[in-house]
Amino acid sequence: MLSEVDELVDVVVVFKKNLVWPKLLKWNGRVYRIKNINMRHQTNDGSALIHYFSVSDDLNFFKLAFNTKSLQWRLEQVYSEG
Repeated sequence: MLSEVDELVDVVVVFKKNLVWPKLLKWNGRVYRIKNINMRHQTNDGSALIHYFSVSDDLNFFKLAFNTKSLQWRLEQVYSEG
């Protein structure tokens, strides 16, 4: 089931080879270990550059957005079975 979320979240990342690699997502009091980065792209929103990540753990898919101007992570969508 696909759910629109649009909430600020905490994300732990690793910087490697000039790329950002999300590793952990904290949302609703739970920590999700990110296993795969399925897609990434970026867009401009006014003067802010937004990096988008489609990531997954073993059960869920998440769409994350990182705003380089505000330095905030936003969880935009969650897809989970059931």
